[in-house]
Amino acid sequence: MNKFIDFIIAFSLKRKYLILVVTLAVIVMGVVSFRQPPIDAFPDVTNTKVTIITQWPGRSAEEIEKFVTIPIEIAMNSVQKKTDIRSTTLFGLSVVTVCFDDHVDDEFARQQVYNLLHDADLPDGVEPDVQPLSGPTGEIFRYTLKSDKRSVRELKPVLSSMLLRKNVVEKKNRFLHAVYRCADTVFAYCHRHCRKVIVLALIVMVAGLACFRLLGSEFLPEMNEGSIYARATLPQSVSLPQSVKLADEFRSILLKYPEVSQVMTQTGRPNDGTDATGFYNIELFVKLHPEKEWKTGRTKEQVVDDMNRRLSVYPGIDFNFSQPISDNVEEAVSGVKGAIVAKVYGKDLAESEKLAWQVYHTMKPIAGITDLGVIRNMGQPELQIDIDEDRLARYGVKKDDVQSIVEMAIGGKAASQVYEDERKFNLVVRYEEPFRDNAGAIAKIKVPTEDGQMIPISELATIRSITGPLIIYRENHSRYCAVKFSVRDRDMGSAVDEAREKVAKAVRLPAGYKITWNGDFENQKRATARLAQVVPVSVLLIFIILYVLFGNARDAGLVLTNVPFAAVGGIIILLVTHTNFSISAGIGFICLFGICIQNGVIMLMDIKHFLRHRYPLPEAVTRG
Repeated sequence: MNKFIDFIIAFSLKRKYLILVVTLAVIVMGVVSFRQPPIDAFPDVTNTKVTIITQWPGRSAEEIEKFVTIPIEIAMNSVQKKTDIRSTTLFGLSVVTVCFDDHVDDEFARQQVYNLLHDADLPDGVEPDVQPLSGPTGEIFRYTLKSDKRSVRELKPVLSSMLLRKNVVEKKNRFLHAVYRCADTVFAYCHRHCRKVIVLALIVMVAGLACFRLLGSEFLPEMNEGSIYARATLPQSVSLPQSVKLADEFRSILLKYPEVSQVMTQTGRPNDGTDATGFYNIELFVKLHPEKEWKTGRTKEQVVDDMNRRLSVYPGIDFNFSQPISDNVEEAVSGVKGAIVAKVYGKDLAESEKLAWQVYHTMKPIAGITDLGVIRNMGQPELQIDIDEDRLARYGVKKDDVQSIVEMAIGGKAASQVYEDERKFNLVVRYEEPFRDNAGAIAKIKVPTEDGQMIPISELATIRSITGPLIIYRENHSRYCAVKFSVRDRDMGSAVDEAREKVAKAVRLPAGYKITWNGDFENQKRATARLAQVVPVSVLLIFIILYVLFGNARDAGLVLTNVPFAAVGGIIILLVTHTNFSISAGIGFICLFGICIQNGVIMLMDIKHFLRHRYPLPEAVTRG
């Protein structure tokens, strides 16, 4: 290894101008590469997804699930490299999301979906649409600057030979001199009492590594986005005018905060069905002034707590506070509108919702659990028209005719199209409101028979009011009810672990029901498991490199003894600063290991240098 390094240095000194030109070219390429990639404030940590949106106006959630959602899910079963199939079904809307492995690109995923979507057995006139490419944070391409360490190694001797030709004098620095004197004193003491120091170091190492269990855990440190994203979940039967009225009241309350500059609200869902929700959902984007301009002396967390307190006076409304990017990422990961969710799987939605409330009451006393709420499935008032096949046969009426007339009379149906310049509109035929606004009026809607008579629907079907599902969540072909929550003033890992333990003890699940936990902590668990694999492999590779460098396992092992002590220092810093262990902290530990190994290599090579120059071992160690 030393001969190879000597060869590189000699080659660089002989061709120094070539090295400078190559280095300059690498710098230019690096600058160009740096300017080309799109930049985003927050990396997209979600998997590749393809979303299929299907609208069938006038149909209940259960009808949409049976005739649209389930056939699409079945068609997607053959998609390659998928991880999950999720769906959300509401009145007149089906949203099916196919999730893929991390390494799958968008083009492959979308092509897989397009190839199989036409196999779905859907009703006539129902056309699914594949949502355009989008992500919760926008895409960020992970193109990093390519640099060659060998080029840097070649550049250093060239610059040294050109810039350090003469008048190179080492000057003393008082501060560094004091540091060196202190270090020499400490080392001399340790050298004289080496056995005691080794025993003490081992005790410190074991105790320090044991302190790792005291650290909290999270996926990534929370980024301050400079804004707040609040969500209000109203009773499911709320009307649009009432929901809009409440949204205006919420906006007025939040605008009174001096830290707030602007509040925007969104009620319900857009016409294209890209956000599967209803009038009961109000989302508020709260833009804040820069914190340096705040004159109240409050922190953002204190502002959020106060907002939650003032809005909690509204009975029957659940509030959730997050940040715009974080909220979208959390929803993409968990599958529902919540940071973390406990999903109760089961065929009967009423039973699943009952179990979800048991989970809710079990979790409510847990410290750090906030924004807790059950995302209710039931609660949609419906007018159910059950067509009787025997009556149809008796009167000679076709079932399709009844369904078509009901759809046209109540929901409206396009009969033609109207053109205005370049714009095109559907001409919709629909009964006037007095003839369709109640069960009695609907019962009088008439349907033609084969012999030309007109028969009221009440003679052909049973009409009754029921409470059906408002929204149906499915994942991997199973229904579920979700309990959403967030974690504040506590690390996420311990809070979720405590919740899982207490729910497992308190909630008794019937046969065929199960509970899973989803959300951002899943990423944390997966990333921690990956780190548990990466770190040992990295240490092994470092040992191999050190073995090649020194030519023996003893010196390589001696350098590696720095690693656990470096880890102890990192753990102590995290504890002192009250910082949770996250993936970014784990990457920092790996970098720390590299620095301590580098220092160990330099020190050991210096010691060997002095030994080669006939210095006694104690003096060589001291000088090294």
